Amino acid sequence: MHNYQLKLINPVPSLLWHGVFEAGHVEANRRLYNHEFVFFSKGEGRIIIEGQVFKCSPGSMIIIPPDVVHCTIADTQIERWCLHFDWEPGNNVPYLPYEYSDSLSTFDSKQCNMTPEWVPYSLPLIRMALDYEILD
Repeated sequence: MHNYQLKLINPVPSLLWHGVFEAGHVEANRRLYNHEFVFFSKGEGRIIIEGQVFKCSPGSMIIIPPDVVHCTIADTQIERWCLHFDWEPGNNVPYLPYEYSDSLSTFDSKQCNMTPEWVPYSLPLIRMALDYEILD
């Protein structure tokens, strides 16, 4: 496989984190300088992206693009895994993960690692958990 093709299918991770949040916790409005892949492993919650509400349960996955105002609300205790990444390496942008609502006026969108045109999806990309039963 040609190196250019590898770049297209191998996003570059910059930060991986995991968190458990109690029911009622609200993570403030924020914008990111890179993309964020969010996976809900436990609990029920909501992600509000530019005013649109997405209900999330275990197995829900979302890719949030840079420079988009969003927040998270825990309706029950939730557990989330988040991976910040860029689609292409070598953008030479210093790691600037996010800015919260009280500093959104200082957010510099010129430093964002925006979604390349070759990405075949419209973002945010949401895959909600499917209800299923495990059979023995």
